[in-house]
Amino acid sequence: MMNSRLDRYFPRPRWHSISTRITLITLLVCVLGWVLLTFASLRFLSGQLAEKMGLQQFSSATLIAAQVDSQLNSLLNRLEGVSADIGEIGLDQSSTLQATLNNNSHLLDQFSAGVFVMSMDQQLLASLQKDNDKRLPIQIVESIASVSSPTFSKVLDPFVDEPSGRMMTAIVIPIHSKDGQVLGVVAGLINLDAPSMFDYFSNVHYGETGYYVLVAPKSRRIIATTDPKRRMEQLPALGVNPAIDQFVDGVEGSRQLINPKGEHVLSSMKRVNTAGWLIVVSTPITEAFSIIGQIKQRVLLYSAFITLITGSFLLWVIRKQLEPLSLANEVVIAQSQHFNTNIEIPVISQDEIGKLVTDFNNLLTILRERDTALVWSEKRFRAIFDAEPECVKLVKANGKLLDMNAAGLKMLEADSVDQVKTIGLTTFIAEEYRSKFATLFDDVIHGKTGSLIFEAKGLQGSRRWLESHAIPFQNPEDGENMMLAVTRDITQQKQAQMDLLESEFRWKFAIEGSGDGLWDWNIADNSVYFSRRWKEMLGFTEDEVKNTLEEWSSRVHPEDMKMVTQDMSLHLDGETALYRNIHRVLCKSGEWKWILDRGVVVERDEGGKAIRMIGTHADISEQRATQEALQVSLKEKVGLLNEVHHRVKNNLQVITSLLRLESGRSDDSETKNVLNDMQARIRSMALLHESLYRSGIFASADLGAYLRELATHAFRAQVNRTGIHLHLELETVTVSMDQATPCGLMVNELISNSLKHAFSGRPDGEIRLTLQRLGVEGQVRLRISDNGIGMPDDLDMRSERSLGLRLVKDLASQMQGKLETCYQPNTVFTVMFIPDLPQPTTTINAPNSTVRPREFV
Repeated sequence: MMNSRLDRYFPRPRWHSISTRITLITLLVCVLGWVLLTFASLRFLSGQLAEKMGLQQFSSATLIAAQVDSQLNSLLNRLEGVSADIGEIGLDQSSTLQATLNNNSHLLDQFSAGVFVMSMDQQLLASLQKDNDKRLPIQIVESIASVSSPTFSKVLDPFVDEPSGRMMTAIVIPIHSKDGQVLGVVAGLINLDAPSMFDYFSNVHYGETGYYVLVAPKSRRIIATTDPKRRMEQLPALGVNPAIDQFVDGVEGSRQLINPKGEHVLSSMKRVNTAGWLIVVSTPITEAFSIIGQIKQRVLLYSAFITLITGSFLLWVIRKQLEPLSLANEVVIAQSQHFNTNIEIPVISQDEIGKLVTDFNNLLTILRERDTALVWSEKRFRAIFDAEPECVKLVKANGKLLDMNAAGLKMLEADSVDQVKTIGLTTFIAEEYRSKFATLFDDVIHGKTGSLIFEAKGLQGSRRWLESHAIPFQNPEDGENMMLAVTRDITQQKQAQMDLLESEFRWKFAIEGSGDGLWDWNIADNSVYFSRRWKEMLGFTEDEVKNTLEEWSSRVHPEDMKMVTQDMSLHLDGETALYRNIHRVLCKSGEWKWILDRGVVVERDEGGKAIRMIGTHADISEQRATQEALQVSLKEKVGLLNEVHHRVKNNLQVITSLLRLESGRSDDSETKNVLNDMQARIRSMALLHESLYRSGIFASADLGAYLRELATHAFRAQVNRTGIHLHLELETVTVSMDQATPCGLMVNELISNSLKHAFSGRPDGEIRLTLQRLGVEGQVRLRISDNGIGMPDDLDMRSERSLGLRLVKDLASQMQGKLETCYQPNTVFTVMFIPDLPQPTTTINAPNSTVRPREFV
């Protein structure tokens, strides 16, 4: 009852009715108006918001630029004061210069990398530092040449000090004499890696996800930013991003742009006048205009609600106005369902709708007169139609069957024409011929004649070959062409042809074969022809195996059936050119034979579905047994190699233990050192055998992984101070034991030498071990260096005092490598060699690492 009331006031829409279409058109106009107004308002609001956000961001950038400018001016004033003091006393008295710097030791709070006094000939006269490194970055030295230039900038752009890798900037102030001549410079260095005035930018966001950037426009580098990882990052090259180029050129203000990370941001820029640097404040567009998204959601929600109310009201009003037309439509539908032209439609109004109903009643009178004439014509046609011994059918242009005689119904095993109409004429045609039948039908409808031989399947399951000849037949009622076809049964002739072709193909394949068993599978009915050789191979006679697929599938080993089915399906689906599978088949005697099964689909239907497949069986039991014997032999040899490497490693460990015991018994320090060196050398060889034993690969070794483990073990075993570190950068390099053994001994020798002699009298230091593939003629570079006290330039590696270095030179020769040495300022040993084994095309290198003494691990 509730539903009837709702239908009365809010009737359900009929999508093909006039009222529904008028309502939808009106509603569409309203919705488009609301949408256009909404988007125009949102666009205006977005523009206003962008302008306000830009002004706010630019104010923040101006404030920060002023702060940075003030701090830089403060640093300049302090260095200029020191420069003025030095100008008064001159540069001749180095002790006085040093005393002047010492009196200004507070400068180290701002200039963390030190303050230096240099003459115009680039000589260092005095320095104020936290460490003893007297080396000046090359950028400071080069700036002296341009100190007298009018374009000289006292604040240098940030740079990376190459030897130390530290990121720095500097302030350089010229020293003037009393008469105004430039005597030298005072340089203050700021280490950007240490705490400084630029730490203000680190991890400080503008808003929730916005960020700050301090940029040096000359070098196009980032000095400081919210993300510390981006320090010294290079901006995109000139021309890549025009918006960033405008900022770098000094165009202040705010604009939307794409940052180097590909993010759409609102950025504001202000110049720092003292250094010429730029302060940039950026906010992602998604954060800046998030309020716009919220407004859009609410506007769309309100629009949907108004649309629903308006549409329902319009539908109700228009439905009430068109109610008489709906009533007349219902009467027409009722008459058409009963096909009773004697019943006229009642006229209930005298308007346009009433006139339409009156005209329709006149049309019904004309139709009744034509019906009488058609009855006599139908009787004459039916007598001739039913007497035809071949199938005669008439198909309309829309593909629906209009009529079929009794001979046609017999071919299709149907009881009536209505039964064929219900099922559909094309359903009886074999699937692979339906496209050809559709082509024939289309040609006939367009005025051509044609014929087709195809296969059809009756309702009782019988399959027939039919030959159909079709001509166009014009419908006198509407003038459209129909298809008139006469079809005869040619099953016997077609079957005789197919049997002949199959017999010729089958025996040709068997004759040309190699004596293997032959099988021929008819996939449509699952029947299989097995040759005599196929049956003899499994111990059966000719009449002991039936021609069914189950004769084969029931004999396949259960463990192999899954793979057999998978390979067969791939070939039947057309994904492989040939079916091939090795599996076990049960013989008559009960034994299992290994069979190589091969086959190919020789016939498919128009849709690509496999219809017929032919293949062979080959007995490979003997080959299989031989292959399994070889696998057993290979496993035995691998086990023997495992045992050899294991025993060699154990014997080397026994020797190491004996040397350790002997070292403990000796009171002579020199003897102990010799024995300890021998232990380390033997341990390096034992470690290689242990690595090969663990990996299970004996023909090659990963030199990078081997040196990483060896160097870590040697370093931790010999280091006796907490300030010394070992840094490893090792790529994957494949070598044989002939190269790995001398290489390990050499690395052990050089690390031991550095720990003994390089850091004498020093609390800290670093040893670096790198292994790098150069890509030039397959060369590899092995380098061991330290930053210790160095070695004498005139050291002779062939002297008796340098036994370890002589051993290093001999080991490099054993590797077929070239040894290069450098003793000052740092000790560096470099070996260039070519691996004696091929290298993998792609490698996965371990990350760089730093090894510390055991107390810190």
